[in-house]
Parts: sequence; structure tokens; C-alpha cells
Amino acid sequence: MGTQFWWFYDVLVLSVTAGILYASVVRGFNKGVFRLIGFLLAVVVGIFGSEALKGLVYENIFQQEIISKVSTALEDEDWDVFVKASEALALSASDGEETQDTDAFRNAHKAFGKDTYPDWFISSVSSVTEFAVSAAQKPHSQETLAEVYKNNIAGFHDLVDRIVDGQAREAAVMLEETYYRPSYLRMIRWALYLLIQLVVLIVCAIISSIAGNLEEQMHLRKGDHVLGLVVGLAETAGVLLMILLSVRLITTLTDGQMLLFNQETIDATKIFRYIYYL
Repeated sequence: MGTQFWWFYDVLVLSVTAGILYASVVRGFNKGVFRLIGFLLAVVVGIFGSEALKGLVYENIFQQEIISKVSTALEDEDWDVFVKASEALALSASDGEETQDTDAFRNAHKAFGKDTYPDWFISSVSSVTEFAVSAAQKPHSQETLAEVYKNNIAGFHDLVDRIVDGQAREAAVMLEETYYRPSYLRMIRWALYLLIQLVVLIVCAIISSIAGNLEEQMHLRKGDHVLGLVVGLAETAGVLLMILLSVRLITTLTDGQMLLFNQETIDATKIFRYIYYL
């Protein structure tokens, strides 16, 4: 995927920073501080509100749907984890290179038990399982199933046991807990934070508009421009956070397949990448 639009993010960061800082210096501290209070309130409410609500949203909207779709995918009569894994390994092997057959997968699963597994086994079984379940329900995760279970050998053993024993729903519940839930909760929190902050900012703007110009009502002089710059820096950080979360959310939801919202384009930026990976 092309990275020709990498400059968009850097221009956006520079434009937002310059615009907010300039406006803050012109306004001064006294006038800008009221805007900052509303902005900080929005950030605080967004952080705590999204953390409190993410589990509720996930459990009521996504959890059962994920379990149902993954269970259906694993119940497919034409899908056998060991057969598919051996086929995938054979396809990826170079000419003349030995490959593991179906019996090797079955024997490895019995022999290694809950203690350890060879990397080829975890990678192959995880890859075909991920392919099967992702066709029914996207993971919306930057992490692969193999990466999850290489650090959880006992969990991997239990998952494979359930798959080969035909316990599709039990296997789906395990995948929901270990693979889907963490990434979905993270994505939901990003979305809730942006939504809550936007709502609070709108409410604060309405209240401010109704109250009138507080600077004039309180007969405040325009404050020091340097202090206004400090207020602007705080506002800039908050706005850049909103941009960051928006980009992450869109990139995750679209699996990084859009021309602008993909990992390669972000990695090619000169400035934005340092913000993105904070």
C-alpha cells in the first residue's frame, strides 16, 4: 500500500499546533483559562467515563455476538484444525523441504501437553484458527493469535483440546476472553472517550455562550501572553490526543486497508509517528 500521503499527518499536527498556540497568545491567559477549564473537564470525564462504560458496552453489544459467530465457524464440518494446519505448512514450505503431516500435529499435541509446544505447531495451528474465526468475526487487533498463545502455553493446550473434542462453544468462549475481549475493550474505550469528550465540550460551549463573555463581565484585563501560551500548549496536547485516538480507531476498524489510514503511512511520517507510538 502506498505511503505517498504521509505528509498529511505532519501538516495536520503542525497546523493544529500553530493555530491553537497563536489563538491562545492573542486571547491571553484570562480569557483562555475559561476555555481550558472546560477542555480539562472534558478530558477528565472522558477518561473516567470511558473506563467505567467500556465493559458494559462490550458485554451488552459485542460479547454474545462474538461467541456465537466464532462458535459457528469452529463447528464447520469441513474445518479440521490439524488438517488445515498441515496443509498450510506444506504450502509455505520450499521445494524439497520437509513438512509436518497431520499425524505429526496430532502427536505433538498429545506429546507436549501443557508444558511446551514447538513454535511451528503454535504458529500453524494459531494461523489456521485465526483465519477460520476471523472470517466470521474480525479481531480488530494488532496482535495475532500466535502471539497471544506463545505466552500462554497452558491456555493454548486447553483451546486445542476443546477444538479437537468438538466443544466449539467452549473454545469460542476461550477465544472471546483471551483474543477478542482485550482488543475490543481498547477500541470501545477510544470511541467512548472521543464521544464523551465531544459531548462535554459542546455542553461547555453552550453554557459559555449563554453566560456571555466572562472576561467582560468580570472586568478582567487580557492576561499575560506567555501564560496564554501555556494554556495553548495544554489545549494542543488535548486536541492531538483526540486526533491520535481517531486515527487509531479508524485504522483498527478498517484493518489498515485505507490509503491514508494504514500502518505504513503512519510509520513514514516524520512527526506524527512519535505521537502515535507514545
